[in-house]
Amino acid sequence: MLRGLYTAAGAMNALQRQQEILSNNLGNVRTPGFKASNGVVRSFPEMLLAQVSNPGNGRSRVQGQVGTLSTGVYLQETMPRFSAGSISETGSPTDVYLKAPAGFTGAPMFAVEQNGETLYTTNGRFAVD
Repeated sequence: MLRGLYTAAGAMNALQRQQEILSNNLGNVRTPGFKASNGVVRSFPEMLLAQVSNPGNGRSRVQGQVGTLSTGVYLQETMPRFSAGSISETGSPTDVYLKAPAGFTGAPMFAVEQNGETLYTTNGRFAVD
């Protein structure tokens, strides 16, 4: 019985983390350059159950296989979606949109230098400083 509770609790934990990812995506829907994320849910490896007998001589013997048992799921990783977002007219002459050429794999990004460190962003809202 406890195994079933642990399996259910693990699934609820994974679904709660997926809900948090969805909430973050919705909360940043209007943030320029924001890339939404997807949660990847995986199942733990299945266990093979077997029926074992012990005739009393200290040696156990497998009588037959009972079947497999799944021990639940977990959120393996969070992966950002690097697909291109929608284009909207801002009216600002310093705003830039990056469009990947045909056959380009990955996400086009701007390289921005800040405090001597190179950072990468998809946010094309720039200002003259």
